[in-house]
Amino acid sequence: MSPEVAAVLWTEGITIIGSAITLIITNSHNKKMLNIQLENQSKTLDAQHKHQKELSIIQHSLDKRTEIVLEFRKVLEESMGISNYFHTEKADFERRQMLKAQYGNPHAAPLVKDDIIAKSISVENMNNMFDHALQQITPIEDKLIPLEVSFNQLSVYLDNEEEVLISKVVKEIRDLSHLIINGLRNYKGIDDPTNVYVLMFVYIGDGDPYTPRLKKLQQEVKRVRDDNLSGWE
Repeated sequence: MSPEVAAVLWTEGITIIGSAITLIITNSHNKKMLNIQLENQSKTLDAQHKHQKELSIIQHSLDKRTEIVLEFRKVLEESMGISNYFHTEKADFERRQMLKAQYGNPHAAPLVKDDIIAKSISVENMNNMFDHALQQITPIEDKLIPLEVSFNQLSVYLDNEEEVLISKVVKEIRDLSHLIINGLRNYKGIDDPTNVYVLMFVYIGDGDPYTPRLKKLQQEVKRVRDDNLSGWE
């Protein structure tokens, strides 16, 4: 083999080896970059999945809070609706109709409690009035436990001031309801139509012992409705 041919073959061999080395290095680099890219994509997908999971948890929490708030509002309004109705003129008129009392001046307008002839009230009519009054107010008993449960669930989302305010409302609804209901049940057993407590449940007004408490309760409930409480947003 001539020196010239040997030189050519040597040069080509070097070139082939260099190309092979370049190809190997390039493939290795590309493979490394591909792995980095795949790893970054995997991290991105993991981050997106984690973010979506966090958003899902947050949304679930918001949905749950909304559900609890709406349930509490519903039971609160139902409870107050019963209490308020008991003190309306319509409910009062129904109780007076059941009592069938006679008046000293039956033609006076308007008729007033002080003009009722106590001795004209029969035991039967008195008890009918008490029974009807109980029918008007006792449905609230079915609301008290759900109201307590709903408040306990809601309290998780309230700050201390809000919790104290709403807790006070729930307690007053319960206490006032029990006071009226227990009073009606106790007075029903007196069998004395002339007893001063008999007329407590007709012509209910500012002089009625329950009315001031109801008005105060109504004010507290209005605060719960109107204030920008964090648990109600």
